[in-house]
Amino acid sequence: MRYMSILTLSALLLQPITTYAASADRPSLMAESFYVQRQDQQYYDPRLHSLRSTKSNESMMWHKILLELGIKNAPPEDTYRYTNRNYGSALSILQDIRRELGESNDYQKIWAENQNRVYQDKKPVLDTSKKLPARAISDFKYQMGSFYFYDRDEEEALKYYRQVENMRGAPVRPLAAYMVARTLARQGKKEEAYNKAVEILKDETLKSVHDIARNYRFIVTYYSRRDDKFTNELAKVHLQWLLDIIQVDPIQSSDLNQAFTNYFDAFEHLDKYFPRYDPDDKSVDWWLQNIEAKSPRMKAVIDFTPENEMIDWMQASWAYNVFQDDWLWALHGEDNEYWDQNANIVEHAWGRWKNGDGLEWLEIAIQRVNPDSNFADQINKAAQAFLVNKPDENESREYKTWFHNIWSHSIRLYLGQKKYEAAYALFQDASYGELLEDNKYWYRRRPDSHQQELAKAIRWLVYTGEVDEARKFLSAAQEQYPKSYGHWQTLLATDWQQAFNANVIDSYHYKNVDDHATLWRKMLNVISTKEQYKIAASDKIDPEEKRLLSWSVLTRGMLLNNRENLDDYAAFAANQNLSARAQILEAVENNSKDDYIHFMLRTPRVRAVPFTLSFISKEESPVEIDIYNHSDNNWWCAYNSGDLYNEIVRAASIRPQGRFPKIDVVSDTNPYLENIEKILTNHPYQDLIDAKETKALEAIPSGPEYLSEAVIQDEQKKRWMFWRREESKNQSAANLHYAVRTTRYGCERNGSHGQYSHAAFKILHDVYPKTIWAKVTPYWFSDKHF
Repeated sequence: MRYMSILTLSALLLQPITTYAASADRPSLMAESFYVQRQDQQYYDPRLHSLRSTKSNESMMWHKILLELGIKNAPPEDTYRYTNRNYGSALSILQDIRRELGESNDYQKIWAENQNRVYQDKKPVLDTSKKLPARAISDFKYQMGSFYFYDRDEEEALKYYRQVENMRGAPVRPLAAYMVARTLARQGKKEEAYNKAVEILKDETLKSVHDIARNYRFIVTYYSRRDDKFTNELAKVHLQWLLDIIQVDPIQSSDLNQAFTNYFDAFEHLDKYFPRYDPDDKSVDWWLQNIEAKSPRMKAVIDFTPENEMIDWMQASWAYNVFQDDWLWALHGEDNEYWDQNANIVEHAWGRWKNGDGLEWLEIAIQRVNPDSNFADQINKAAQAFLVNKPDENESREYKTWFHNIWSHSIRLYLGQKKYEAAYALFQDASYGELLEDNKYWYRRRPDSHQQELAKAIRWLVYTGEVDEARKFLSAAQEQYPKSYGHWQTLLATDWQQAFNANVIDSYHYKNVDDHATLWRKMLNVISTKEQYKIAASDKIDPEEKRLLSWSVLTRGMLLNNRENLDDYAAFAANQNLSARAQILEAVENNSKDDYIHFMLRTPRVRAVPFTLSFISKEESPVEIDIYNHSDNNWWCAYNSGDLYNEIVRAASIRPQGRFPKIDVVSDTNPYLENIEKILTNHPYQDLIDAKETKALEAIPSGPEYLSEAVIQDEQKKRWMFWRREESKNQSAANLHYAVRTTRYGCERNGSHGQYSHAAFKILHDVYPKTIWAKVTPYWFSDKHF
């Protein structure tokens, strides 16, 4: 009795199109004769949804079948709600009844009414006074078992299911045997349930439930890694079964899709046997130690390992390897206990390789060995014997992957031992990357592609202060991937043109293997206004960078009153920010500081640093306020060359990535951070800094303070001008309003704006109390911003 798809069931159970019992009381509705109407396909089509949709399909089908049989029942309340009611089993049993007794037999209604009672949490009843078919008693007992099962009375459910299982000729006997396993599992008797599934699979008379029983072995053992109910014996039996599954040839299966499903399910279960490290003691070599296992799964692995190479290989492969996180960890945590444990695995793998076991053991040894290990030279020498003979196109994808890993870690070992010529010979040979290119479909999502492996080597050399070697390696890497490594080209540039070339627009949209723009932008923040303008004028840079640079040169020109170049800066900014074009041109028309103040008061985004900690990557309205990012996306914070330099250092700095070893990363990496600072001290961007201009910018306070004080000073000059016109007074009131607004939305990083915010507020309300500007400015702002 195999389970059938819902579409097959609908074809069998709804032929011919029937008229429901309700039609006697009202006119018929043709749409009721369909399983589901076309406009509702999205809710029911199993091709569009998951298991829940299938459950919904089955519940709706059950509803319509009951109507066909003249049994009134409400449609499912919620087609999305998950239910443990197995309508699929009911439909399958009904299908059997019709095949056995005919399409129009009387018993099907009796059976369906009882089944519906079960779904309604009511006991089924059997009227023995009626003439019933031979199967009725077993069907009834099965329904009684299901009633108690849904009612969570496992003892009673088990009693009835066992009775049916012992009725050799009962049509529902296979399902009853399967439900015995499910009921045992619900009682917490995991091992008994598992053994019951195995027993079912050995019984050919229960073949109709072999597929679901086999799958139930996965279900009954799928729980937490350290579940106490997983006994030692069950752990071993299940592990052996999983190994059998992953080593079987799928083509020998009668159902290839199911074979692959079982295969991947098995690997998911194997994951629980092979944790990357034991959560209790963080040991990575636990299966090699003579220790007392902390769980049944651990004990199964320990027991199997001496005689089963595959078990040994799986744990050695999946045990945590710090070099998968970062090669740089080889330089740190010298006394960390991890290294002794890792060395134990390396020695074990190297021993198996020398004893004649397969290539995987050489791979494990070289992937894990520390460059200063006594085994490093021996292991790398063994690897070179393979690296001289590159695999041809007919080699398997797995071998090419193995080969690439050997190549990558050979470079790592040579770098760690400062054998740079040997590392370079492997690094610059582009044919190693071609191995991956041959199978690019399979490798397009690989996190350790050839391109990124090259970056790891450059990163190592920069970190260890081998700058000349890093430039040599970078040149070789860019020959293979010309549009990549922008970050390293920026950092290692010997002249500014090289840094510029690393950051021009990439018309081919090659993906960089690093965030190349961050360091470049941090450097642009501190170079002189003239140099910013030169770069912004280039058609080769990113349009967003061009626009943000245009704001910076305009703001600096106004703040420093650079009348010589301000018209050029303004024209450029106007063309890059069309929504602010008129305001920008009006602001510089008269070369008046008052006009500059008037413009900047009303224009968020004016700032002397183009690339702040964060910015909106779009052209904003000149009056649009960023209510979330006061410090960095409205009026400027005070220019601080020290802070800006620290941002450059952070963008250039390298720290080991990952969670291990547990060391004080800051103190342990300080000597290596000094290597980065040496590069930056001699970097060509330093030649583009105008020290005099930097000092002048640092003398200018934050935007809220600068603008508010300018407005307040202007008011103090005008306070005795009793002859002023209303238009002039209204303009002054507006400026005071905008000054207070800058203290609400301007830079929070530089501290309280309270003093000048209150002063501007007080002048506004004392001198211009009847203006609209006073009415819309009911507050002033201190260090609590809104």
